[in-house]
Amino acid sequence: MTLLLVDFSAVFLTNWHGTADQNLSEAAKTTVRQILGHAERYEHAALCLDSPKSFRRELYPEYKKNREDKPRAMIAQLQRTIEKLLRKGLRGFVAEGYEGDDIIATMCSWAATEGMDMDVVILGADKDLYQLLGPSVEILNHATGKLFGVDDLLEKAGVHPHQIPDYLAICGDKADNIPGIPGLGPKWAAEHLQRHGCLAAILDHARAHSLDFTPAKLTALQEHGTAAMKALELTRLRDDAPIACATVLRAPEPIESAPRVTDEIPAEGQWDEEQVVDYSDDRIIEAPASAPQTKETEQMAEPAKSEPQQKPKPKPKALAKVEPQQFAMTLEPRDMRQAWWLAQKVTESRLFFKKFESPEGALVAIMAGRELGLGVVSSMLNVHVIEGAPSYHAHLIIARALQHPACEYFQLVETSATSATYETKRKGSPQPTRLTYTIEQAEAAGLTRPSRNGKPSNWVRIPAEMCRKSAGVQLARAVYPDATRGMYAPEELSGEEPMEIDYEVAQ
Repeated sequence: MTLLLVDFSAVFLTNWHGTADQNLSEAAKTTVRQILGHAERYEHAALCLDSPKSFRRELYPEYKKNREDKPRAMIAQLQRTIEKLLRKGLRGFVAEGYEGDDIIATMCSWAATEGMDMDVVILGADKDLYQLLGPSVEILNHATGKLFGVDDLLEKAGVHPHQIPDYLAICGDKADNIPGIPGLGPKWAAEHLQRHGCLAAILDHARAHSLDFTPAKLTALQEHGTAAMKALELTRLRDDAPIACATVLRAPEPIESAPRVTDEIPAEGQWDEEQVVDYSDDRIIEAPASAPQTKETEQMAEPAKSEPQQKPKPKPKALAKVEPQQFAMTLEPRDMRQAWWLAQKVTESRLFFKKFESPEGALVAIMAGRELGLGVVSSMLNVHVIEGAPSYHAHLIIARALQHPACEYFQLVETSATSATYETKRKGSPQPTRLTYTIEQAEAAGLTRPSRNGKPSNWVRIPAEMCRKSAGVQLARAVYPDATRGMYAPEELSGEEPMEIDYEVAQ
């Protein structure tokens, strides 16, 4: 019996970066296909998952600090991939504070100590996993498809599996931001681990026999040896994760609570089965209760003379006349299921990748735009999601004021590089209302500071345009609150509204 342990994070991240120029969902599809393809070759398989928190970060705050934060779009696709794999019958294992590699180590320890005749294949490629190699444990590199065993490790690194934590503590691990001992590379580490066995023994020998080391190497050991010993707590995998390992041998239970993900367009939620759409006639007609009667069918249905006369059939109902539906609206989602499906597809396409990093953000934009009578594409272009809340393009807010029944006029009367003035007249008001916005006001509000990525904000790049937007938006909200209440432009909230020319579309 062979157990496949999947280092899920490693497999998914490889596919995420490898499909960066494709649809957002491609990483999920590739990962599911790859993992299922391997899992079907073994009797049992388990997904070994990272906990959001790691005890290693508590021990060493700089642990993995060199890595960029995972974008929300990646996290959403990662969760979606896990859901799909669980539905396909795999079991997932996670424990708070432990990483996926620790889950794998725990499963390997369980398989070896429970007295079962079980081999283990680890689907992954991280160097940390080398310490788990043994007579019944091999690593299957998910990128190359090659098996890696104890002999391969000896040939590649010159150390045994149990020496890998010491080897990484000496050499360092850039991927996890573990510094190692400066000046002591892989060759030196392998040579001295072969001779002394472990890092602690190397340090003891250096203290007792300092002349066996060059002055530079001795200084490095003296200055960084203690830190390297502490790094062993980071490089050594834990095999005590509190997980129920034996459940991997049971058939998985179906998951019903998680939302299902489908590539098929969902049917409309409230479809009237009594109606039939005939687009060639541009009408919606009521379907007849039975097939139309002809002369022949009436004769065939005529009762025998000996039988009592049947009751006359009821008169057919009048056909319902319904106005033809506009073609544009046939492209719009008809209910929440269709809106959610569309939000997923929009996000996966990467067409609005910077605006909506998750389907939830796109769905908020669709819903917010629908309340204003906008179609899906207009909603995507004019609605932004800032820290989870919808905001609206400044020109949309101004347009709401212009369309208000009480608006006599709403116009820009003065503009310069440092200020802008709008004027409007509401019916019933004795005189028009003016509002001026200046660059000094923006500076006082902190809007001109650099954006989060360090680039100059739009207030620095295009101050005249930003002043015009702010003057128009604030005047619209002040004079027409019944049309614009609760509507704020992104530049008011963050000063970082991305201009249309900055949107990146995947090629």
